[in-house]
Amino acid sequence: MLNKHITVTYDHRLRRIGHPVRSAIHKPQIGRLVVGWVTTSEYLLFSQVTSSEVLTLGIEIGIKDGKISCLGTSLPRDADTQVIDAKGGFITPGGVDSHVHFAQNNSPTGDNFTTGSRSAIAGGTTTVLAFASQLKTETSVIPCLDNYLLRAKDQTYCDYGIHLILTNPTPEIMSTEMPLLIKRGITSVKLYMTYEPMKLGDSQLLNVLMSARALGFTTMVHAENSDIISLITAHLEAAGHTDPFFHAIARPQIAENEATYRIISLAELTDTPILIVHMSSEVAVKHVRKAQTRMLPIHAETCPQYLFLLSERLKGIPQDAFAGAKCVCSPPLRHDPKDLDAMWRGIANGTFTTFSSDHAPSTYDHAGGKKLGL
Repeated sequence: MLNKHITVTYDHRLRRIGHPVRSAIHKPQIGRLVVGWVTTSEYLLFSQVTSSEVLTLGIEIGIKDGKISCLGTSLPRDADTQVIDAKGGFITPGGVDSHVHFAQNNSPTGDNFTTGSRSAIAGGTTTVLAFASQLKTETSVIPCLDNYLLRAKDQTYCDYGIHLILTNPTPEIMSTEMPLLIKRGITSVKLYMTYEPMKLGDSQLLNVLMSARALGFTTMVHAENSDIISLITAHLEAAGHTDPFFHAIARPQIAENEATYRIISLAELTDTPILIVHMSSEVAVKHVRKAQTRMLPIHAETCPQYLFLLSERLKGIPQDAFAGAKCVCSPPLRHDPKDLDAMWRGIANGTFTTFSSDHAPSTYDHAGGKKLGL
């Protein structure tokens, strides 16, 4: 008997009007049954569902070919009908996590598509969107995308889609390759304003935004001021301040605040919608809210870590001075509970269009893991 949450997938995912993340969704290829998903053509029946927001107590739900086919009581069944006793279970739509990192080259101990999608299903998430990442030395994004799709092929337990990280948006890529990718269902790109191997300058950002306006793809942005971070980091390293806690010092709020204001300005100049991801700063969120009140198409995302955790989690413990590395993320955890409160308000008042995990785990005490400063 099931005594926990049951997830049923629907075929209308990511079709809500105005959703800033749109991408081709690939169906799971691993040939085994998980709760709420059918990989065969037989009829599946959830019997005696206890509760739902919209369904009557004791309802039965019929599933065929992975989609809900009927609702009712005492639904017909035969020898080929697989019946799951759902008494005590709850039926909800499958969750969509539009920001995950699977099988990334810069995370040798991170999740791959098999382990990551399996964890997603266990938590009721039935669709994930991951990132194919272009290197700055690459002058074409087609091989980059194709190679990344091979990592996912036949390896997933849930539906998945792909965003493209652009680090070298050449005129040829933007004019010739992006239209081809859009036809293939890759309709969203991510841009970085920080990290030397990935960041774009303002003129590059503007060029991508103008292409986005012309072609209609979604532009996601990691907004932190790279020069501020580099300067502070250099001074901290010179002083020997390299413990994990100083990660939060090196990436102060003002770096996020300035970059957020700047990318909003560039988006306003080009009249192009953007999605600012993993926001953590109260002031930066105020910039977004103010832009939204002026009817600018500025979307925003926050993540669970910015609702619950503060920078004190970056400090070591008596048994391990480097244990705070387990909580390193960018933007970093903030110092003031007011920032946590601001993220909750942003969810409540609609400032945040999406709420995603930015799932990017690494093992800790392992070669190549976070204990080595990865």
